[in-house]
Amino acid sequence: MKFPNAVNGVKKICLAEVLQILAVIMGISLIVVLVANNVKLGAGALNQESAPSAFVSAFGIGASLVGLAAFVLNLLGVMTAQKDDDNFKKAFLFILIGIVCSAVSAVFNSNDGLKRWMDTVSTLSSLFASYFVLSGIASLAGKYPDNATMNLALKARARLVGTFSATVLMQLAAIIFPIQSCTVLSVLCVSIPLMQLVSCMLYMMTLAKCRRMLAKPPRRSDSRLHDRGVSVPEYSALTR
Repeated sequence: MKFPNAVNGVKKICLAEVLQILAVIMGISLIVVLVANNVKLGAGALNQESAPSAFVSAFGIGASLVGLAAFVLNLLGVMTAQKDDDNFKKAFLFILIGIVCSAVSAVFNSNDGLKRWMDTVSTLSSLFASYFVLSGIASLAGKYPDNATMNLALKARARLVGTFSATVLMQLAAIIFPIQSCTVLSVLCVSIPLMQLVSCMLYMMTLAKCRRMLAKPPRRSDSRLHDRGVSVPEYSALTR
């Protein structure tokens, strides 16, 4: 096994993403129930009082716990994998930045301006952490080499940035242009987590493929080149 730390790290990150997808699905289910109840009652905005309190509480607490477990596993996975590739070190740094910003946001919850900025930086940190995880996968694939895994990682990286940008634009549009229509608001509330779910699925596929790749030994010729410190230019250029 050429990269034992990356193998163990990617396993944890892969499991974390499964939990994250579960948390997103739970969140979507809650939103769908709220939307259905609001439409039925003719309410003009989404609110938790329109749905059964037991359901809201169960799904809210459940999604939070699953999300927390996913975060911890992801953190441990990146900490382990960083020993085999520098991209994971960058990912770990952005995770730490996100933790600090989230803590500041929680402490100064009454300061709307500061809270908004800290939440924005935390979200951006999460994006960059995932970006560098995918860059690390592409880098490891280049050392095997494994064209299919590398290309999938690069596509997932581009899709991640695209999905994040679209989500931010939709959120900004909802803030800048107040929406009175319950139907339009409901579509936006469901579309954003659905886009996140698609991005999570592609991210998960990339992690699973990387996990299978790392379970195999590198090709002998490329392994010798890597041991001598010789990199493949094509992979080095793509994973910068």
